[in-house]
Amino acid sequence: MGGGEGDATPALVFTTAGCKHCRRAKAMLKEKGVDYREVDVQTYPELMEELVQDTHWRTVPQIFLRGTFVGGASELDDWIQQGKLDERLKETQQTLPPEILKLLERVEAESTRSRDVEHNGSRNRGAEASRASFERALALRRYAKRMNNEITSFVSDQSATGEEVTDWMLRNVEEVSTGEQAVNLGREMQRLSLLNHKTYSTPFDNSKEVYRLFMHEAGPKVPGLNVKSYWTLPTRHAAVVAEELRNKIMALYELALSEDGTRVNYGVLKKSEKFLEYVEATEELQNVDLYAMTVSEKKAFFVNIYNALVVHAMVVKGEPSSFLERMFFFTNTKYCIGGQAYSLDDMENGVLRGNRAPASSLLNTRPFTEKDPRRFHAIVPMDPRIHFALVCGAKSCPPIKIYTADNIDKGLEAATAAFLEAEVEVDEDSCTVTLSKIMDWYSEDFGDNDLEKLKWILPHLKGDLCGKLQRVVYGKNFKIKYRKYNWETNSK
Repeated sequence: MGGGEGDATPALVFTTAGCKHCRRAKAMLKEKGVDYREVDVQTYPELMEELVQDTHWRTVPQIFLRGTFVGGASELDDWIQQGKLDERLKETQQTLPPEILKLLERVEAESTRSRDVEHNGSRNRGAEASRASFERALALRRYAKRMNNEITSFVSDQSATGEEVTDWMLRNVEEVSTGEQAVNLGREMQRLSLLNHKTYSTPFDNSKEVYRLFMHEAGPKVPGLNVKSYWTLPTRHAAVVAEELRNKIMALYELALSEDGTRVNYGVLKKSEKFLEYVEATEELQNVDLYAMTVSEKKAFFVNIYNALVVHAMVVKGEPSSFLERMFFFTNTKYCIGGQAYSLDDMENGVLRGNRAPASSLLNTRPFTEKDPRRFHAIVPMDPRIHFALVCGAKSCPPIKIYTADNIDKGLEAATAAFLEAEVEVDEDSCTVTLSKIMDWYSEDFGDNDLEKLKWILPHLKGDLCGKLQRVVYGKNFKIKYRKYNWETNSK
């Protein structure tokens, strides 16, 4: 096992996907030519808590070198600057602490079990069949998009005859070699409302009857970046849709995120085929059933969708450059979800903050009125930790991370600890505590007064910083300053 007894791999790195500090640590190891084994703790939700207990280190990355615990990215950088990394690499590999070895054994056992399950064909066959059916529907949807670009009548008149469609299928679809197969494929597309008769009354046939594609139908009246056309395919569980979108957006970050995880090349994303796939996938959000979700699923869903929508909007709408543009960016950037429009402000303040007024609201107006059906999805009581998971695209934002219903609590705790460790400063001489501006804008979320706010922070800190804050808090005569927020976008 990597970093353990009998393994020549010098470094072991515990990470989470999308963590900029993890990316920075891996980049430093690569630059120094150090091989490492990476373990994503979010793949195993219970792992992070046990890791914290073993290392007494609450954030990622957590790095071991030749069996010795280094710490995080900053500590690794210190080792490099001080020459300690080179010295340690020359030394003999030590055995990892027993607790860490046990964790790695569990990771290996779980990985082996997953491979065995796949090999033996004992997966849930119903789920596999459902996935295969959905993939087939997506393939048919892509045929429709190709027809729209390649059949002249669709390009000019947004309609074509059955004869034209049949001819295109015979020339372009590998599975079609006869007219009968073309008709069967057309009817399969018709059942999914991808190809429709102009009066919706006649089955597809190799005839002069006229048909339209799904993208030529009137789209949903609800505004949003995902409503160019109706989503006519079967809609999966909202949590499944969110997971797929999350994975797609993380794949985009892998393409365009800087090595240290602090900047995004939105221009690269705009030209990427993967971005087009992501945009297409967002259309499924139109029909998801939010009522079918648990509170944990809904919380993870909206955190992930918020972060994904910010990236989507940055690519297609551009980066807001002024206060007014930023205000409209968060109020006007929307997805259609479950038949309702949700702006970034709606997701943050209406859903995740339990229908509290936005920080920018002069009249203290709640997002959802008493007659708004979206109010049923407000998460109460609100969890203040969501502020350290939402990524608005600015340099002062936390890094984007992956959340699931299983890891949302531990994930938010880790995100909160990491953000506060980086943002909280305590000057004991002047009894001054410096905080992120987020804790000023959303002050009510953290307590009714400054003392309650600092007491809320305390359990999320560790070590010297926690001790300093405790002494200042219980000394009573403290004051709070807020660090200026850097609204520059996190673009390259």
